[in-house]
Amino acid sequence: MTIGYQGFVPSELCSLLRKSGVQRVADVRQLPLSRKKGFSKTELAATLSANGIEYVGFPKLGTPPAMRDRYKKSGDFAQLRRDYLAYLASQGPTIEELRELAAQGGCALLCFERDPAQCHRSILAEVLAGSTGPTLLIEHLGLPAVMQLFP
Repeated sequence: MTIGYQGFVPSELCSLLRKSGVQRVADVRQLPLSRKKGFSKTELAATLSANGIEYVGFPKLGTPPAMRDRYKKSGDFAQLRRDYLAYLASQGPTIEELRELAAQGGCALLCFERDPAQCHRSILAEVLAGSTGPTLLIEHLGLPAVMQLFP
């Protein structure tokens, strides 16, 4: 599963995660800080824990700053995808660690952007799904029904 916390308050996010069967959140932000109250690493981990959800940080799987800056300026998601896939090729051990957690089930990749079509977590989810075989399906949580059609 994946989720972007944009548009949520922590209690709403936790409620949706629990309803969706999430037992563990894999934070895939390169820098797990947020201007949005309650979503920086320490506060978020405490809130999730109080709701019975484990927090695990994977900052190495976040978008490197230079890549993120290029995307903000250009808006070219296809280029971000190419760059991020090349970057992920150098993150084998960290991807393997996340793959093992995802394979256990009940795991959601978390980042800021609500729309997975505009976020690196969708690319990462595809890499994880493609490398574990046909048993791992991607579900993007917290989207309007029309957006659920995104693969």
